[in-house]
Amino acid sequence: MSLLAIPLISSIAALVMVFWLRSWVKNAPPGNERMQELSGYVQQGARAFLKREYTYVGSFLVIVFLLISAVGVLKPETGLNYQTGLAFLAGALASMLAGYSGMSIATLANCRTTEAARDKGLNHALAVAVSGGAVMGL
Repeated sequence: MSLLAIPLISSIAALVMVFWLRSWVKNAPPGNERMQELSGYVQQGARAFLKREYTYVGSFLVIVFLLISAVGVLKPETGLNYQTGLAFLAGALASMLAGYSGMSIATLANCRTTEAARDKGLNHALAVAVSGGAVMGL
């Protein structure tokens, strides 16, 4: 088994856990109508924030990609080239996807955590909250 298999297996295990946690949080009771309404506002605000942020970040990513590629053309001894720039873009896009996914489940978990605390107690609420936060961590 090569060393490359370790991060690959770890990544797959983390993704399986993320999908399981997301499903568990989504299946938790969302609370009453008012809680769901307020949660919807929080989710809407979070999406608006990420849209604005990713617009600015996207411009920055294109500039950095072009700089990395240009340095590779002008100074080939640096080892940089367009492939390095593409790897940078792929990493940035993966990070943005993780951020969006994490924000999405975290805002989804808010009203479910409140409902769990109200209905089943603090221990269950903590389980819902930690599960929602773990999605971003993984």
